[in-house]
Amino acid sequence: MAWIQDRDAEGTTLLVEHKSNGRPVGLLLLSDSAEAGEPGTEVRLGYLIAESYWGRGYATELLQGFVRWTRSSPYRRIVAGVASDNTASKRVLEKSGFRRSPEARGAQEFWIFEA
Repeated sequence: MAWIQDRDAEGTTLLVEHKSNGRPVGLLLLSDSAEAGEPGTEVRLGYLIAESYWGRGYATELLQGFVRWTRSSPYRRIVAGVASDNTASKRVLEKSGFRRSPEARGAQEFWIFEA
C-alpha cells in the first residue's frame, strides 16, 4: 500500500481491470514531466502487469490504447523506463511505436514515443 501511495505522490496511478470480469490486471503509472520544458507536453509512463496475465497481450493492448489516447491529448511525447534485461517489455514498447533512446541510467533504458 505504501508503494502505491508513493507512486501517487509522484503522479497518477491507475488500476487496470479486465474488461469482461473487472479483476485487476495491473497498474498504469503516469507523471507529467516538468523537465520537458512546457508542462503538459511530456508524460512519463510505467506499467505493471500481474504475472498471471503475462504473455497474453494485455501490456500491448494497454500501451497501444494509451498511445491512441495521447494523440488527442496535449502530450506530444511519452517516456517509458524499462530494465535493460526485460526483453518482453521492450518488445511491447517497440510494438506500440516507441523507439529506444540512447540515454540510459545504470540497468535502465528509456523508450520514447513522439506524436
